[in-house]
Amino acid sequence: TVIPCPCSSPHLPRVMHRSAQEKLKGTLGEALSYPVLAFHGTAEKNIDPICEQGFKVPGQTGFRHVTDTGWYGRGVYFSEYPAYSMGYIKGGTKLLLCQVLQGKAFKCTKLIHGESLKSGHTSHTSPCGKELVIFDSAHIWPCYIVHYTYAYTEFKYNKQPSVKATPPIAGKKKKGGGGASFPKSTDPCLAFTDASAMPSSSIFDEEVVVISGKQSMTTQRELAKLITKHGGSAGGSSVTASTTLLITTVHEVTYPTTKVRRATDLQTPIISDLFIFDSILAGKVLDPNDYPPS
Repeated sequence: TVIPCPCSSPHLPRVMHRSAQEKLKGTLGEALSYPVLAFHGTAEKNIDPICEQGFKVPGQTGFRHVTDTGWYGRGVYFSEYPAYSMGYIKGGTKLLLCQVLQGKAFKCTKLIHGESLKSGHTSHTSPCGKELVIFDSAHIWPCYIVHYTYAYTEFKYNKQPSVKATPPIAGKKKKGGGGASFPKSTDPCLAFTDASAMPSSSIFDEEVVVISGKQSMTTQRELAKLITKHGGSAGGSSVTASTTLLITTVHEVTYPTTKVRRATDLQTPIISDLFIFDSILAGKVLDPNDYPPS
């Protein structure tokens, strides 16, 4: 159920928001002045005061972080995906749905605990783009309260064809063996964030990795740096007999590129970037057959 915010001073946040939108239009252009609808999770006791007075951001009287200093900057966090906001509602069943002025966003490539707004930008996003950090209360207009309940029915869907796993490379060290099994991450964004924060290691010291296609969590360059940080070699422009892993996308597998065809001929495992993140978190090279491109 979605209901409008019951504001006792309904015009205050709206007027500030519209004024800020006009200012963004004048400085950044019309294309970057439009708001997005995004969710915010908080304790239910905070909802009415927010609706009445608007949001407070770090530096304003009455603001305090209830979890941490802010992984991607010291601001107020929103997401267009409600699941990201549900973790902050402290057992409640309500979310705020707000109009948020993103403007020119700085895309984080790593954790930047508690940092201020990056110069030349008006907001930050997480590496996966699913979390939005706002630093100006005038850029937030609380519009609706979303009431929800959990559904306990069984949901079924038609599973899409999966990418065919590649067999292990003959004569090379088998990956994924030994030790307890590691549960595959269900949130690639969180896996990337956690893996980026891990100290250097030699997990990939026997790996020669080629990266192809537009990765979902970060750039090819940043992914290569992460692999190198953990002992691997990455950044080659072509797949050769010495390549041990090809990181690519399902699109490039569906419409095979030269690198994909070459990797298939050489029986080089073709994987998603999640394989890298989970291997770092597990402290060992996992089974590439569990991580087809997605």
